[in-house]
Amino acid sequence: MNPAFFVLLIAVFMCSVEPIKKINPISHSNSNDQNRCGAPTPERFPSCTENIVRFTYNDETEACEEFTYDGCSHSPNNFETLEECQKECMKRKIEEDNVGNLADSL
Repeated sequence: MNPAFFVLLIAVFMCSVEPIKKINPISHSNSNDQNRCGAPTPERFPSCTENIVRFTYNDETEACEEFTYDGCSHSPNNFETLEECQKECMKRKIEEDNVGNLADSL
């Protein structure tokens, strides 16, 4: 086998694996992303049949809400527990409010 072809094959494989890892909603690698709580709630796909109870942060109600995850759609705003959602998003909301209050007092 040609060594250049082998190197090219490995490079293509590595490029295809990295994006998959980044979009996995179950992965906690996105937990530090400031936009996680503001991302849209995952939409349901008719071809997906899982019915998994998950939690999402709703910017309009400023609360974590239960939704049914289909197992296919991807969004970082997809938390396994209510506590995880509240810890990530409510803490962020309190910090934003405190910064706003501080700016108003100046």
